[in-house]
Amino acid sequence: MANLFTQEFEDKYKGALSDKENSPFKDKIIQSLNDLVVQDEWADLKKAKSEIKDAQSFTKYVTDLKQFFNSICEKITAPGVDAFIEWLSQFGNLNLKNCNLLREHLINNYQYAEYADKIESIIENKNTIELSADNPRLFDSLLKTVQKSIKSEIDILLNKPDLFDTSSVPFLDAQSTRLESLSEINELSFTSINELYSAKQNEKNIAYYQDVVEDAVKYINDVKPAKYLGQDKIESDAISYRINDLRKLINALSGFGIASEKNPTLKIIFDKTKQLIVGKQGTLEQQWNEYENKIWNNLEAAHDTIAKFFLNKNDVNIELLVKSKTKWQLPEIQTDLNFVITKFGEVTKVNPLEGIDKIPAKDIAETLLKKQQSIEELNTYCISFKKNLFETLNSKVSDFESHKIPIVESILLTNPSIQKKLAEIKDNIVALKLVNSEDYSKKDFLNFLSNDFDSFYEIYETLDSTYTSILSNTGLKENIDWLNDKLQSSDELELTEGDLKDEAKLVALMKVNLIKVTLSKNI
Repeated sequence: MANLFTQEFEDKYKGALSDKENSPFKDKIIQSLNDLVVQDEWADLKKAKSEIKDAQSFTKYVTDLKQFFNSICEKITAPGVDAFIEWLSQFGNLNLKNCNLLREHLINNYQYAEYADKIESIIENKNTIELSADNPRLFDSLLKTVQKSIKSEIDILLNKPDLFDTSSVPFLDAQSTRLESLSEINELSFTSINELYSAKQNEKNIAYYQDVVEDAVKYINDVKPAKYLGQDKIESDAISYRINDLRKLINALSGFGIASEKNPTLKIIFDKTKQLIVGKQGTLEQQWNEYENKIWNNLEAAHDTIAKFFLNKNDVNIELLVKSKTKWQLPEIQTDLNFVITKFGEVTKVNPLEGIDKIPAKDIAETLLKKQQSIEELNTYCISFKKNLFETLNSKVSDFESHKIPIVESILLTNPSIQKKLAEIKDNIVALKLVNSEDYSKKDFLNFLSNDFDSFYEIYETLDSTYTSILSNTGLKENIDWLNDKLQSSDELELTEGDLKDEAKLVALMKVNLIKVTLSKNI
């Protein structure tokens, strides 16, 4: 055989044999080789070989044998190439003349394994991007963009047949790689949203988020590359990225927990805001993080604030606060008290959670966040009010412990009859200090104010009235008032000649050891 054929034909022969054994069209090839016409041609060649007489008949035999061999090679290689050309024709409006030239080129060179492997790979995976009006798939829009890219590349290839030697292999390589990559994305074959879910996700009621997933599927099908991730165009790697992005969103939804939430109000809030999850640009992962961190977390916090406030509201006796406003004669708290009563009435007027299902979706966030803000403003004011009120009560304790009780104890030395009242004062001081205990200091302030403060106010008032009573009954009130007026906020003063005119007051105060008079000479 070697002396009859060049190395080219030996290579072609070996390649054809390999293609015959490994080709997915093997049955078709065998059928073609068993055709009676082929068998007759082969019989004629064998007869011609036996009848060779001279150089002329030998030359004719070799020529006919080469022609027969080329015909056989074409029958072996043609099915794959024809299937490939048929695939190209599906893209429409092709240069048919150049298609035939490409067919001829591929058949003549088809003995090379790289051609065969790539063409067979294309034929094997071409169904990945084929569309069917009767059986539409979830991501047909993405596949249409791939088809558009392939059509453009086919046109570039066919428009320059003189470059087939250098352009056909890169073209085949690009298409086989593209289709192989797409064939590995299982989701591209899905026709139903439900196919996207795993068994574990179904157990977590992922179907609860069906609307969100449908929005996401539409988004990754339709969003322009530049608005998705700054991509130039949609290719197999971009499609893979988008599908993986969808998987991440479905995983996030599956673990979100609202589907199993027992609080119906939170579910309504989610249902009214879920359309905000899938936006108009960015990846689905970015959009989910934006929704969860900046929308949902804020709405959930607003819900919790509102729910807690209106739950505690039942413990606030606002009528008593209004009634006690005139009773509690403490200038330090009057402004705060008036504001709190007014603000509390405004905030409690409407509980948006009770009519949450009637609030339009577009208003839900603003309504809840506005109510949360009002509650937090009231709470902030209450913190300041509480601080002011507790300081007022504790100042009273401090004043009695450091100043007034020592005065009463001094008076007691000459007036034993006030012993009981002194004990009463001390008991009330102990009782007033209880305001700082956890039972009251950590209690909701409005609850404390409406249900507990009145008893502390009465202690507060009793302290002053008892002290005033002691001073009045011992005749010292006028003297102590005179002393306080003289001293103002000081602990000592220098007497003037005019002060000595109040000798009786000085003597009375000295008798109960409330003042000490010292003399010093200036000479």
